[in-house]
Amino acid sequence: MNVGRGLVAATFLLTIPACAPDPDRVRLAETTQATYDPKTGRLQRLTYDANKNGRIDTWTYMDGKTILRSEIDRDEDGRIDRWEYHAADGTVERVRMEEDGDGDGKPDKWETYIAGKISSVEFDENADGRPDRRLNYSSGGTLITIESEPDQSGKFTRKVDVK
Repeated sequence: MNVGRGLVAATFLLTIPACAPDPDRVRLAETTQATYDPKTGRLQRLTYDANKNGRIDTWTYMDGKTILRSEIDRDEDGRIDRWEYHAADGTVERVRMEEDGDGDGKPDKWETYIAGKISSVEFDENADGRPDRRLNYSSGGTLITIESEPDQSGKFTRKVDVK
């Protein structure tokens, strides 16, 4: 008799987790939200909780199923600090990324991609909103040149080959 009660109790306890909501599923349902164009019904924006803490920190802008760009607030201070731009052909391939590393609301790092691989990275080191240094990479991802000392037009005047 005790064995039967124990078996019933064990079976009951094993079924409780199956009935209880999965916390990750609940978080996803609360933070993954879709916005659609009221006229066309096409998907315009998706939100997401990338760091899984229950708060939306990523907004991806869409044209139907085509990803256009993503805006990310990694430090969750209410200001976007990373912008990612995607290929116009509808692939998820990132073509450009901008980042606000110093939190002033303006990009100070720019990455460019070709065929999904890093092509160059530019840095604004004096907070004037313009790149002061650029690292250029080969198609294989190897650093090949460093450019610096931009003139008034933004053209880099100093180039160092890295070998």
